[in-house]
Amino acid sequence: MSSDPINIDELNEIMNSDKQLIKECFQDFSIDFPDIMAQLKAAVDAEDFKEIDDGAHKLKGVLSYLAAGPAVQAAATLEQAGRNKIDEGLTDKFTDLETQCSLVLEFINNFN
Repeated sequence: MSSDPINIDELNEIMNSDKQLIKECFQDFSIDFPDIMAQLKAAVDAEDFKEIDDGAHKLKGVLSYLAAGPAVQAAATLEQAGRNKIDEGLTDKFTDLETQCSLVLEFINNFN
């Protein structure tokens, strides 16, 4: 198992090794990420469990498509907290997701 935030072999499999498609998806994620996280942060701050569930679920799907395993897991953890209305550790779960996504963005920024 790779320690990279994105599993490049899995990503190539998902996207048929289409470097242009990969770059476009990376660019889209980089552009959309700040708004997605701002919406999730507002939902976490308000303990709006439906929005947490929905937002984390959507982000999990995007991250899955990017083969970003650790970030997918962090999104799934936050999604479950929202779905099950668990407020304990909610901020920590969001912070973990934010950290994992920052690693994904760093990977994207260094991708050739």
